[in-house]
Amino acid sequence: MIQKNKTFEGTIVPAGWDKSDKINKSSLYTEDGEDILLEHRYGMKKFMSLMNKKVRIKGDVVSDDHEGKKVLVKRISKIGKVFCSPESTNKDKFHAADSVNFAA
Repeated sequence: MIQKNKTFEGTIVPAGWDKSDKINKSSLYTEDGEDILLEHRYGMKKFMSLMNKKVRIKGDVVSDDHEGKKVLVKRISKIGKVFCSPESTNKDKFHAADSVNFAA
């Protein structure tokens, strides 16, 4: 099942590692405690600067019995402080212009 153009807010967290212990998958951890796998075509390089940051993600949701729920990411915007880290400070605030657009 596919749901088009859904928006979620949460923190991007690591979801998988390769043999060299480098992050190769990410997920969105929401304030409701949901962990949603993220899929995007640009690899982890663009996502590393967003790791452990609070973001708003827009994309298509795909869900099935095998893999569960994942978002095919179209756009990510930083929206404020990290909510899952006790080290969060005012330096974690970002401007609305801090976003990455993945749409073709």
